[in-house]
Amino acid sequence: MSCTSTYSAMHNNIPEKVITELDRQLATEWSELCAHFLSAQQQKPTERLKYFGELFERLQPWLEHSIGNVSTDNYLLISVESIVSYLFILLLNRHQLPPANCVFHLWVESLALSRANKIIEYGAKFQGCPGEAPLEIQQRFNGLTKRQREIFYLYIVESGQLKEVSRAVGVSPSEIHCQIPKLWDAVGANDSIAPYGWRRANDR
Repeated sequence: MSCTSTYSAMHNNIPEKVITELDRQLATEWSELCAHFLSAQQQKPTERLKYFGELFERLQPWLEHSIGNVSTDNYLLISVESIVSYLFILLLNRHQLPPANCVFHLWVESLALSRANKIIEYGAKFQGCPGEAPLEIQQRFNGLTKRQREIFYLYIVESGQLKEVSRAVGVSPSEIHCQIPKLWDAVGANDSIAPYGWRRANDR
């Protein structure tokens, strides 16, 4: 089983036969993208500019998917749009893409986590992209313990039901209910600045 298959099997419980077919499809799409990227990067500098828009459109879904996995696996608030742009610029300085999409995922994962850690360590001076949590909130949230992030992420960010979150994290509903106001205060969030889609204070 390839690294893509292993990842899919662990997280989605997809039948092995279906995973194998998905692997082949992804490998084909990634191979075509790699060839296109290499061809664009081999052009003269003045000609390469013409390919940037198309390259971004083709790479964006792969970047967003990998960043999204990093975010959910580690219960982190990450400014997806800003990291996509950041990683795309880094990719433009490369001669070619990693040979396999799972290697690309690991590359994205490493840099996305590094970016999140820098926000925690050095703070944030700018607001997040529209529709995302301000970077100040990302900084405070990502500085919580993993258990605290897990509770807040599943209940507030994903708007999960209290009983479902309780089963997922192994903490009683009453304890989660008591922790939520404290976690809201810890991240400095309120209804006026919380991103669209988060559970509102009145919904707690």
